[in-house]
Amino acid sequence: MSTAASYLQSRVPYEVIVLIFSLLHPRESLKFSRLCQAMYSALANNQHFAHRNLSNFTPAVTSKTGTKSNITRTTLPTELDRLWFLFPPHYQTVYTIYFCKYISEIEWSHRGLFTCSMAPSLPAGLSHLTSLTRLDLSNNPGLQASLSWTPSETEKEKDPDQHHHPLFELPQLVFLNLTNTGLQGTIPKSINRLSNLQHLLLSRNHLAGEIPVEIGSLVELESLNLRGNTLRGQIPKELGQLRKLKCLNLAMNYFSGEVPKSLLGLQNIFL
Repeated sequence: MSTAASYLQSRVPYEVIVLIFSLLHPRESLKFSRLCQAMYSALANNQHFAHRNLSNFTPAVTSKTGTKSNITRTTLPTELDRLWFLFPPHYQTVYTIYFCKYISEIEWSHRGLFTCSMAPSLPAGLSHLTSLTRLDLSNNPGLQASLSWTPSETEKEKDPDQHHHPLFELPQLVFLNLTNTGLQGTIPKSINRLSNLQHLLLSRNHLAGEIPVEIGSLVELESLNLRGNTLRGQIPKELGQLRKLKCLNLAMNYFSGEVPKSLLGLQNIFL
């Protein structure tokens, strides 16, 4: 395939190759890695091509008001919605910007999103969902993702100072539920960037390490559920700064030390 792709690229103008491949269903982008490296870079790693390809199969999402709309995704996800988690990064970003930008709620709990044998990930470009208030992907096991994030070389060039996951660039987000999705890694300090967050539900995953003290700056937080991970260390006393916290569930982890006295007054606390 690589030899044939190289031959095709050497004999056919690039514009013609783009036109031909853009007519393929975007699901075929998952196979582009089988092509030669030069053609793969020209297709899967090219945002212009990704936009052209996706536009042939999906109408762009537009805001009726010109600024913000109340578009929600609460029904069964489409095939492209599912592919969003599998696409190459450039495809993920383009799909986010042009076809999801004005979405305010994503409610895809128990939707069997990640049944594919490939490794799904939280989509690149999430930071462009500036209207998003609710993200619920709970009970879709198989998401092999981490809240910690290492930017690609391209992303480093665009923003050398960005060292946090794009998920933490959602200023309107008030509800985040990634329960039972297979989430891995640690809870990063940059979670404090979700300053409007009211509900953080990350139970029944594979999160490790300690609870960052920075979580104590999420002053709007009403419920925090980290049950059933492999978190360790002491429960940070900074959780006592969360005056609006009504429910705290840290059970089935490996914490040590005493429970901060500031938390003992909570009516719904599970340790």
